[in-house]
Amino acid sequence: MQCKGGFKEEEHLKGTVRDYNIHNIVTFKIVDQTNFLDKYLSNVGMQYKNFEAEKISNLDFIVYLGNFTPSNQKCYILDDRYYVKEDYFYCKDSRKLTKWEFEMSGFESGDMVAHIHTNLAGNFSILVNIIDFLIHFKMNEKGFPLVHASCISKDNHAFLFPARSGGGKTTVALYFVEKGFDFLGDNYIILHGGNALSFLSPLNIFTYNLTPVIKKNFGFRNRITLDLKYLLYRMTSGYIKMFTKVNIKEMLPNQMIDKSELDSIFFIIPRGKLRIENIGKEELINRLVTNQELDFFHLPFLRYILAYSYMFPDSNMSTHWDKYKENLRRNISENIPIFKVEVPQKYDTNVLEKIFKLVAKN
Repeated sequence: MQCKGGFKEEEHLKGTVRDYNIHNIVTFKIVDQTNFLDKYLSNVGMQYKNFEAEKISNLDFIVYLGNFTPSNQKCYILDDRYYVKEDYFYCKDSRKLTKWEFEMSGFESGDMVAHIHTNLAGNFSILVNIIDFLIHFKMNEKGFPLVHASCISKDNHAFLFPARSGGGKTTVALYFVEKGFDFLGDNYIILHGGNALSFLSPLNIFTYNLTPVIKKNFGFRNRITLDLKYLLYRMTSGYIKMFTKVNIKEMLPNQMIDKSELDSIFFIIPRGKLRIENIGKEELINRLVTNQELDFFHLPFLRYILAYSYMFPDSNMSTHWDKYKENLRRNISENIPIFKVEVPQKYDTNVLEKIFKLVAKN
């Protein structure tokens, strides 16, 4: 079978095979060749469940999970870790308890294939983190910037809340859902032509963002799991932090929408007391780029991009963030209201209600 971009897909793939389609913009296949325990612990199936599709012939990339033999011959070797040659990257890496091996090829030519192998701990995080970046990369190549934000909508007016992880994106979005707003996502949102497109990944629930609307539908088993994860978090002084994932589409199917016209943007920054000010489009874009870079820095794709760009400074990969910034400029309307919203480290109903009134006013 010939797939989009020129690469060939094997007719009979071993392992669990699933195809995914995100708004007919990016399509991909995940081939899980891991053992039973790895499959059981993996978050991958749940992470992309809302994008599952029938067998797709035109793919943007394929991801293989499990043991593999790297094709890292004749590579430049950087920092004794990164193996780089034209249209190819490979490394072994680690973070906290997670260890992984990663290979990517075809990202310049279009026939992108990735191999990922992790230890048991990697099933909880790094698999999804890497695949998320591959989606972000392909979206950007096609002119659809993915932003680290939550988004809600009312009567086809979308309100975007970019923020760092732990900055309150989920808490704010779910507060609006309780008020009858529709939901487009709480982690990533796709921007295109002045519109916000949904990116429905599971909610990452911890003790601080267990809002009433989720708690009501959370279930006893999830509650016990969350309590145990919080206990582990306290016992390790915050070193191990494990979220409980829930599919909001299954909880609140009638409040999910795919697309809405972008009305205004509220960039959330945890700092001190609540403070709101207007900012310009260019400042917003610079903040969005930095926000996205930070999101992929610890994952750690930003380092991988830099390593490849060091050897190939004129490559497609090396210009990735310049393209991303330009895509943001093209897809965010000129006269859209933009606010920087400084919020306390811990939200309360008073803060959320003030944000709600600000949105209602606009």
